[in-house]
Amino acid sequence: RKDEKAGYSIYGKGLMVFSAQGLMEALTLIFQELYEGLIYFGPLGLKGFSVTNGKYIYLQTFGCQMNVHDSEKMLSILATHDYRPTDDIHRADIILLNTCSVRAKPEHKVYSALGRFKKFKEKNHHLIIGVGGCVAQQEGERLLDRIGHLDLVFGTHNLHRLPDLIDDIQASRRPMCAVEFYDEVRSLDIFPAPSDGEKVKSYVTIMQGCD
Repeated sequence: RKDEKAGYSIYGKGLMVFSAQGLMEALTLIFQELYEGLIYFGPLGLKGFSVTNGKYIYLQTFGCQMNVHDSEKMLSILATHDYRPTDDIHRADIILLNTCSVRAKPEHKVYSALGRFKKFKEKNHHLIIGVGGCVAQQEGERLLDRIGHLDLVFGTHNLHRLPDLIDDIQASRRPMCAVEFYDEVRSLDIFPAPSDGEKVKSYVTIMQGCD
């Protein structure tokens, strides 16, 4: 949010101060959010808020190697829009689940995880929570109806649309569902760069879907 009159601007977790008064206003906001539990002090300092413009994504993957590969693609796509992966869910601006529906157990784990994420949404109304993969493809709008704090459902043919879908949610603050099928799957042409310089193996797509 932006308050030029107060002299500060906050974009996600980034802070820009325009004046001494703005610094005081921003510090007041930080202490208020500390009190409300939206941010906290961890072993490495202040969590949930930073003075950089970094945006963070927490991504959890269920299922097979194909889903692992698709998750790598998601991170690669979102990296071009300044999103960085994090293992600290408290730090996340976006939480994504990449899901599998071949067996019942992974599907149950997805619903269980979504239930746990509700408390994060209650503390941070700007947080975006999304579900992709096979459960999303299969359930579509029903997921949004069932999980009231869910913002995004995107199917296996719509990975390439992630940045645009996120932008639309941020602009409208309305949930989005994209489970359309296409003759050409554009994400098949995405080859994520290794996230670890020492990585010596990676997955490639040889088929779309599980059958």
